[in-house]
Amino acid sequence: MPRKKDKGQAFRLKKIAEIKEMPPIGAGARAVTVAETVLTCAIWLIVAFALFEKTGLPSMALLAAVWFLCVVSMYLLRAVLESSRRYGRHDRQAVFHYTQMVRSDQKWSLWIALSFFAVFTVMGWLFPSPNLNMAAIHIATCFYLGFIWTSAYKGEERVPYQYMETTFLFLAAVSNYIVFLF
Repeated sequence: MPRKKDKGQAFRLKKIAEIKEMPPIGAGARAVTVAETVLTCAIWLIVAFALFEKTGLPSMALLAAVWFLCVVSMYLLRAVLESSRRYGRHDRQAVFHYTQMVRSDQKWSLWIALSFFAVFTVMGWLFPSPNLNMAAIHIATCFYLGFIWTSAYKGEERVPYQYMETTFLFLAAVSNYIVFLF
């Protein structure tokens, strides 16, 4: 018979010591993030050119899965690089700890997301594309932009490498038109 957990017990994040003299972000880390940005954008464009002319649900589901995997890979790369810089290690526990220390301002995140969604929606009305309906990708893109642009480590220090996601997300938002024009 399984034991019942005490109601007083709560999840506690294991403490990980931060490096006292944290080094600045190195050129190697920046090169890796630029390479990741180029790679994810290239993967997105390849998939976009292959799937955008198909209008079925499987195409949209595959496109959404690729979008999600690209965003997760950039998020995890940031977590690995930052946990290595902040804690001196990049194992699973350190990466998890870093991801739990990242906070986002929900009010401003929502404002950013809704503003971009309004822009993307008006853009879709003014310049309709016969390719795939991008509403789901636009919603996800807008809310992730809001999250990334308001994220801070422990609510104090802005997270680095925001250019990775920003570049990819803007490319994802306009890729319907890129495919249509080319």
